[in-house]
Amino acid sequence: MVKTVQVMYEGTTARVRTSLGTTSKFDITVGVHQESALSPFLFIMTLDTVVKHLSEGPPSTLVYADDVAVIADSRAELQVKIHKWQTALADEGLKLNLKETEVMRSIGGGDAVLDVNGTAFAQTEEFQYLGNTLSADGTVDAAIRGRIACAWLNWRESTGILCDVLKVLEGAEREDLSHRCEAGNDVRQ
Repeated sequence: MVKTVQVMYEGTTARVRTSLGTTSKFDITVGVHQESALSPFLFIMTLDTVVKHLSEGPPSTLVYADDVAVIADSRAELQVKIHKWQTALADEGLKLNLKETEVMRSIGGGDAVLDVNGTAFAQTEEFQYLGNTLSADGTVDAAIRGRIACAWLNWRESTGILCDVLKVLEGAEREDLSHRCEAGNDVRQ
C-alpha cells in the first residue's frame, strides 16, 4: 500500500498561481493532493491497523470515524491502554489530541489519568459520544435534558416560520376584506 502511494506521487510537481503571476515548479515531497479521497482513506486504514494491533479479548474500544472511546475496569487499566494507544498512534505517525481527550469515571474520584508525557487528561462527569450524552453516574438525565434542549431549539427555529405564515394569512384575510368592501359587498354576511 505504501509503495503504491509513493509511486503515485513520485516526480510530482506543482506551481502556485498568485496575483503577481505563477511560481516556478517545485517538487511535492510530503502530503497528499488537497481534497484527495486518498487522505481519509489512508487515515482509516492506519486507524484500522492500530485498532487491530491493540484489540484484546472482549471489545473495550469503540471507534467511529476519528472518535475513539476506550473502556477499562480500573484507572490502572485505563492508564495502560492509553499509553498503548499513544505509542501505537505515534508508530504510525499520528498523535492523540490531548485537548479533545477526556476521562470519565463511573466509580469515585482518585488520581488523574496521565498521558505518556505525564500530562493529566481533563476529568468530566458527562460527555457526548456519537450524539448521545453519557453520564458518570449511569443515569440518562443528561441525555434527556440534551434531547429536550435540542427539541426546544428546533421549535424556536421553526416558530419564526410559523409566525410568518400566520402573518401572511392574516394579511391575506385583510386584503380579502378590503376587496369585498370596495366591491360593495356587506362584510358582515
